[in-house]
Amino acid sequence: MQLKNVSRINAITKIGADFSNATLKRQRMAGQEVEINELLENPYQPRMEYKEESINELADSIKKSGLIQPIIIGVVESKYYIIAGHRRVKAYQKLGYEKIQALLRDYTLDEFKRVSSSQTLIENIQRENLSHLELALAFNRLIDNGVFRTYEDIANGIGKSERYVKKVMSLLKLCKKVQQEILNRQKIPLEVLEVIAKIKSESKQVEAFERYFKKEIDLKAIKAEYLSNKIKPKNIPISFNEKKGIVSINLSQYTSKDEAIKAFTAFLKQM
Repeated sequence: MQLKNVSRINAITKIGADFSNATLKRQRMAGQEVEINELLENPYQPRMEYKEESINELADSIKKSGLIQPIIIGVVESKYYIIAGHRRVKAYQKLGYEKIQALLRDYTLDEFKRVSSSQTLIENIQRENLSHLELALAFNRLIDNGVFRTYEDIANGIGKSERYVKKVMSLLKLCKKVQQEILNRQKIPLEVLEVIAKIKSESKQVEAFERYFKKEIDLKAIKAEYLSNKIKPKNIPISFNEKKGIVSINLSQYTSKDEAIKAFTAFLKQM
């Protein structure tokens, strides 16, 4: 799914990058200059777009103060992939620079998948402020790549509760249309999106989302209208035999035993 007009929220947690001693041993000379046109985009980058205003501000800062921190490049099979510093590279390109200071690290393909995915997510959370849906997509990719195995691993890695991670991951149950609408529009509370994700029907998800966005319905109403298990009882035919003292109730209109029992129970509650 391509991310367009990405909505953003303020990230609260700052995460430190964690590299093992084996990884650090692979690091080459610090401050090495590399040709920008030789750099390749990270294929495990969870974000597809950057805010133009953010790149312009960074470019202005670099022009005035220089590059404070070199980018990190993963060298895999003689190819240079950006691990950390996508925004800095874009800012350099905007300024017309041809080379950039970098730290080079050699990796096998499997190592690169894990390290680059983790590092890129960390950088984005710290600097670009991912939306809840973007986080869900990023978390899912990290699990697929083997960086994390469980929701608990993710929670420990980002300093959040496992409950929060589960809420975020529940957004993957949203249909594609709702997901794209979330990315195209202003931020929407996680609690609201979590509830909409529980709606089984895709068309109802879209309907609930649109009604909420138009302020026709609130969170409480979404739960009541779309997630309530209450059954509206149909008219149940009832006949009385006064002589024999028998009451006959026709439940043949219901296709299953469970449906008939639920309908009859609801009917009795209203008597």
